Amino acid sequence: MGYLDSNPVLGSTPKFAISINDRVLSLEELRLIWRTCENLHPIRCSLIRLLILLPFRKSEFSQNLWNDFDGEKINVSSERTKTSTSISLKLSEFAKSQLPPRRNFDSYMFSIREGKATRLDDKILKNVIKDTGINKFSWHCFRKTFSTRLHQLGEESDVIEACLNHTLKSKMGVSGAYNFANYSKKMDNLIQKW
Repeated sequence: MGYLDSNPVLGSTPKFAISINDRVLSLEELRLIWRTCENLHPIRCSLIRLLILLPFRKSEFSQNLWNDFDGEKINVSSERTKTSTSISLKLSEFAKSQLPPRRNFDSYMFSIREGKATRLDDKILKNVIKDTGINKFSWHCFRKTFSTRLHQLGEESDVIEACLNHTLKSKMGVSGAYNFANYSKKMDNLIQKW
């Protein structure tokens, strides 16, 4: 609120246990989730399947407008990203086939009710978990799975991190003053490989 110059609780240890979900899904689990989505509303099915194929953050991607898709790449503006850096990921022909049908009355890409972006809330996640029989996971596990699987295949870490829209170590500090690479071609190839 601006009443104090410093935060009085800075450095104090919280009295609750912070749990970090380190769940990486197997390819079989991804396949089960993919198939289970058929039981959901087609817009939500499309959103979940594209989150499996494209490592966007759920909260950033679900708000996308049709104007954010140029026919080749889906763009998420810097105003909506956690890192305040825009990201564009190229869709394969297969990924394009997972896009929801465009409805003339709505500018949101993933919308069930006019003028409102759909959400993937806890109730939907619990139903997917129940229907697949997969041990507890979160939507964020798609991103962890993307990163882990591609690192295991020996792909370039900077390219994987760029696809995840993380701040790259090679762009921090003095290195960042010299590295202006955007890795877009390599990102396109990596997304296609995934």
